[in-house]
Order: sequence, then structure tokens, then C-alpha cells
Amino acid sequence: MNRLIRTLSPLALSIAALAAIAPMATTGCSENKQTIAILGALPPPKRQEASEACLYSGKEATSVLFSGAFDLNVANNYTVPLLVENFLAKAGDDSINRAESNNITINTVEVTIYNGNAPLAATFKTAFTSSFIPAAEKGVVGVTLIPTDIANVIQTSGGIGTTGARQFRAVVRATGTTSGNIDVETPEFQYMIEVGKENLLKGRDAAGACPPISADEVKTLAIPCQAGIDQPVHCAICTSKTLPCPAYK
Repeated sequence: MNRLIRTLSPLALSIAALAAIAPMATTGCSENKQTIAILGALPPPKRQEASEACLYSGKEATSVLFSGAFDLNVANNYTVPLLVENFLAKAGDDSINRAESNNITINTVEVTIYNGNAPLAATFKTAFTSSFIPAAEKGVVGVTLIPTDIANVIQTSGGIGTTGARQFRAVVRATGTTSGNIDVETPEFQYMIEVGKENLLKGRDAAGACPPISADEVKTLAIPCQAGIDQPVHCAICTSKTLPCPAYK
């Protein structure tokens, strides 16, 4: 699987940062796509124990992904941590009791999934978490790009066989409100998703069975953050229930 990875550097972000130069109205409500943007998805960290938390930090992010992978035979939805930047300067000042007005709270995230150039379904509002983006900072928002109902559509009419995979394109847009009551929205963000059946699953024998292994052997296997999403997973991780594999077959 090939995934596009871009390192976050001051130069790489300078173009996006220029968008913050345009002033915003300080009263009333106005939509503005120059104050907040989706930069990409955060790469999943590596871990060896299921008890280890998969932590994502906007402040510590050094690279982002523009593509990922989804195994329909292991996971039933595709959810990724998106890195979102708030380009508004900090406006709060404790010395004069001025509250921060430029924090942003995400209100909605809309997604359209394309199969080639054709929408797979109508644009939908999707589930997301961690909606608060402080002024002049980056935050992590977990977004379900392919929910279970869309995954079912892909299963039945997405043109994916029992082997191989197909590229789908997710177009994502988020809207929010600043703590100063200004409505904002991101530009559209495009993210490629390689969707297949067993494209991330490994360890099965020629007959398609997962050979039994001991609990000690299971402990030596790499544990993905989410089975069936972006990282290979050994079938024994699913059969041993070390991780939930909701669509494992």
C-alpha cells in the first residue's frame, strides 16, 4: 500500500498561513474559509501491547497523510484522526480580563465519497470527536470518513472483489463557530482511501484459515491502533480478540 505523507514544516504551512492575513469581522456572523483548515490525517503510532494507548497530538504532529487504507473484511467503518489548524491569532488577555474570542468549536463535518468521478452516495454529515481547536493551534478531530452504511454500499456495489482493492476519494468539509460567535468553515479537503477485502489482513494460510497460535505468540505480534484501518493486522489479533475486528470474516 502506498500512502502520501507530507512533513509539516514552516515552509510547507506558509501557504496555508497566508490565508490568515485577511481580517475577519469582529461582530455578527460571517462564513470564512481562511481561518481554519484540515491539514491531513495523522499517521497511526506503532505499539506492541493492546494496553498501550494510541495518542494523537496536534502540538507534536510532524507529518500528515493524504491517503489511507480500509479493510472491509476486518473493520465496519473508516475513522481517522484529522489534523485541523486554527489560523486565528490569540485574542485573550488575562491582564485586562479580555476573554479569548478566537477559539473554534467544530459543529458539523460533511463528507462526500467518490468512486472515480461519481459520488457513491449523497453528501452526509458524519460523526466526529474532539471538536475544540484553540486559537493559533492545531487540534485533532477524529472523523468517520466511511460510516458503516456507506461501507455496506461499497461492499455490494463498489466493484471490489475478494482480492485487490480500489481507490475511493473522500471530500471533507468542516464548519464551526468561534468563541466570539463567528461562523467559519474549512476549504474542502480531499483524502484517498484504498478500500479492499483482506487488503490489510495477513497470516491466513492458502485455504483462507487463520492458523491457531499460542497466547505467547500473539504477544509478539504488532498491535494496530484500529484493526482494518491504515495498518496491517495479523488474523490472530482478531481471532484472539486482542482487538475488536467488527467485520472480521
